[in-house]
Amino acid sequence: MPSRRFVTFFLVGNFIFRPFAHAWLQRVSATEPLKQQLLQTCRQRPERATIESLVEQLAPLSPVQATAASPLLQKKWKLQYTTENEINFFSDQGWSLPGSIYQIIDGNRLENCIPFVKGGSLGVQGILSIPNRAGKRTNFVFSQATLDLGRWGVYSIPPIGQGWFDTLYLDGDLRMDINSRNDLLICTAEP
Repeated sequence: MPSRRFVTFFLVGNFIFRPFAHAWLQRVSATEPLKQQLLQTCRQRPERATIESLVEQLAPLSPVQATAASPLLQKKWKLQYTTENEINFFSDQGWSLPGSIYQIIDGNRLENCIPFVKGGSLGVQGILSIPNRAGKRTNFVFSQATLDLGRWGVYSIPPIGQGWFDTLYLDGDLRMDINSRNDLLICTAEP
């Protein structure tokens, strides 16, 4: 006599999931508090080791494994925390930044922008490439840099930089990277 199997289904929104949904729900319930803790900690300008500890806990929980080729990477990202000297230079020197430093990834195009409170900005643009579509690494080469000083004019400056970043964690609203200079970046998606 053939055995009967009963399969449990879960209804989430308009989607029906089989039992693997239970493991997914457990992962999501473990991830959300860590994400909130990370973002709260970023606002406190902590020591790098504090952020690294949270990154190490969150990275294995990433719902996306092939992050470099994921469509979730393609959007505007707001910087929450970084160890990059070029960005932190502005805050360390007492410059007033509006807190809306962002990065746009659109296809193979990368744009970083640091807007200034009294107008103007510093921006760099570059080209992206993915060496392994199943991996986490994205290569970049900056091709253009612009210093906008508002009423004093806009100036092209030589772009400096090339390297890579590995996206260690990626979902619809959080991204964690480490780059070729061992700098950390924590970003949230802009609506």
